[in-house]
Amino acid sequence: MNRRSRWLYLMSAWTFSAGCGDDADPLLPTSATGSPDTGGGPTTGTAASSTEPTTETTGESTATGPTTTGPTTTGETTSFTTTEALTSETTATSMTSPPPTCGDGELDDGEACDDGNDDDTDACTAQCKAPACDDGLQNGGESAVDCGGDCAPCGLGRGCVDDVDCESGECQANQCTAPCPSWARQWGSANTDQGRGVAVDGDDDVIVVGSLGSDLSVKKIDVAGTELWADVLDSGEIDHGLAVAVDAAGNAFVAGTTHGGLAGNVHIGKADAFIIKYAPDGAKLWSRQFGTNPDDRALGVAVDDAGNAVVVGLTLGSLDGNAAAGIEDIFVAKFDPQGVKLWTKQFGTSNYDSAWGVATGPNGVIVVAGTTAGSFDGNPSAGQGDALVLKLDAAGNKQWSRQFGAQWSDSANAAAIDDQGSIVVVGSSSGSLDGNVFGGQLDGFVVKYDASGAKQWIRQIGGTHLDWASSVVLVGADDIYVAGRAETGLDGNMAVGDADFFFVKYTGAGAKQWTQQFGTEQSEENASLARTSSGRFVIAGDTLGEIAGPQQGGGDIVAMLRCAP
Repeated sequence: MNRRSRWLYLMSAWTFSAGCGDDADPLLPTSATGSPDTGGGPTTGTAASSTEPTTETTGESTATGPTTTGPTTTGETTSFTTTEALTSETTATSMTSPPPTCGDGELDDGEACDDGNDDDTDACTAQCKAPACDDGLQNGGESAVDCGGDCAPCGLGRGCVDDVDCESGECQANQCTAPCPSWARQWGSANTDQGRGVAVDGDDDVIVVGSLGSDLSVKKIDVAGTELWADVLDSGEIDHGLAVAVDAAGNAFVAGTTHGGLAGNVHIGKADAFIIKYAPDGAKLWSRQFGTNPDDRALGVAVDDAGNAVVVGLTLGSLDGNAAAGIEDIFVAKFDPQGVKLWTKQFGTSNYDSAWGVATGPNGVIVVAGTTAGSFDGNPSAGQGDALVLKLDAAGNKQWSRQFGAQWSDSANAAAIDDQGSIVVVGSSSGSLDGNVFGGQLDGFVVKYDASGAKQWIRQIGGTHLDWASSVVLVGADDIYVAGRAETGLDGNMAVGDADFFFVKYTGAGAKQWTQQFGTEQSEENASLARTSSGRFVIAGDTLGEIAGPQQGGGDIVAMLRCAP
């Protein structure tokens, strides 16, 4: 190797030793640490010739030390002196272990790489950097760049893992959100008033239906809790609003029962079913009253993607020409957006049958939740009254039915369908269902079916007294929210009064996530549940206490905007 090649070799070895990616610095050749050449011949392992011109050696040596003009051996000595300095530096590095310093060009213990700068955009990443709250990087336990974890809380819209990562104290879907507002509203008359249904439109406005004494009550409240409009209808007889649903345009459909001619309609029997469509501003667009003699009651309503309204309930006669099956039958009626009745179906046994809730799903499918005191479609009767679930297609043709229960009385009260067609039904049971622990007297239940009617799982919730589930909301395929009433403390909660509202979350697989229970020292009943676009929930019903203001009479309507835990 000539002197130029030897010098380049040594320099490349030094450069590689300070580079990125190796676990240890490469050592220089042993021959580089020998004694200076004295002219008696080259040192072992040295290929430099003593007859090469001094000018080449001197020229190469200018990068490492003073230029010499003496004999060739002087040039070799100058070059060798540089090698000794490099060898000494390498030895010093290997002999000592200073703390790792990112960006110093040295590959220290514990560093993945170190290319001599603090730039983490190239091949040498920021793995060797110690996390800091002001380094412009998301590292350590930070939930976003320089915030969350051990750093200061993050502002709105930034990443989070839980609430403590956020200045607002609210972490929703791994993003810091504004603090969750909540409110409660209570209203009523000097009589007994009931809240029976709630829905939320696309603007997150809340529509609550019920009765003020013997009159139908409809009230619309914005998401901040301000009343937008209210309507009270009086036929001169008893009129009750029992259910409400909204379409994509914000129109509200109210269903219930009347003992008179409501909104100009003709009274048919003792009690008739009705449906009224309201525009978003509260204007009545149309109303329909229908029934037989003696009784018919509309107990549930849902709206499909086409804006059609489906009403369910019970009839004691032959409705719209259908044959009566027994003492009391289920009816399902469908209206188009203009109020034209498309069809009516009637189902039942020789005994008592009724529908309490309804949901619509993909392709216009309809699921009905109710109860039967007979053997529906040949299913065995378990007790005095069983829970009943029916699935119909968009034309009202029955696809399948499911009947189940315990020894005494069971009822399916509400249903919901997710985008995949899975069905969740909630209600009450007087015993143990599918091996679940029975609390006592009456428990709530939650059951899930796939689109074909195969049962996926069933859960019971309750204490030692009267508890039941009355409303359900699905969010995607993974989140199930259930509301109801409880007379005992559930899941470690304290019972507040004679009967409280409860609010429970399950996963799509049936795992319970949490339980809330709240109310006054009196009774809260008829819990109905709806969800806003921001993930908050509205619970409506009625109270004998004072949730938001003084009690007006023998029970007031109440609505509350709440945040999920």
